[in-house]
Amino acid sequence: MASTIQQPPTMPEFEPAGGHIVQFYETDDFLIDVLSGFMRQGLRAGDACVVIATQAHRVQLETQLKAGGLDLAAARRRGTYRTLDAAEMLTMFMVEGLPDPSRFRESVGGEIKRAAKGGRSVRAFGEMVALLWLEGNPAAALRLEKLWN
Repeated sequence: MASTIQQPPTMPEFEPAGGHIVQFYETDDFLIDVLSGFMRQGLRAGDACVVIATQAHRVQLETQLKAGGLDLAAARRRGTYRTLDAAEMLTMFMVEGLPDPSRFRESVGGEIKRAAKGGRSVRAFGEMVALLWLEGNPAAALRLEKLWN
């Protein structure tokens, strides 16, 4: 599996550096551990965090973040934590089996712009590429990965 995480990780925590990486993983536990560290550091630093993932991964992530003492309800009210369903987001920009660049900019780009309100740094995670790959649509997965850049 592969998912998109904005900003490259350095172990054991993440340093804000800008950019885009692809995180390969074999287990959901590994993905959630890496993602929770990335988002936890961002939320504590005052960054906005946008998570576009499956329901199961959103629930697992929130469980870990709350266990680490983060108040996600307060972060949502401040506009620094936003979660979206990956499959629903795909329906907003897919056209004839491929991601449409302008629709992608409108939908995903719009979410990132809202998160960046007030000049905040934004950390984003997207699981849509992995969904397209699992659906047997590698051309769309590769095109979407390029759009993230």
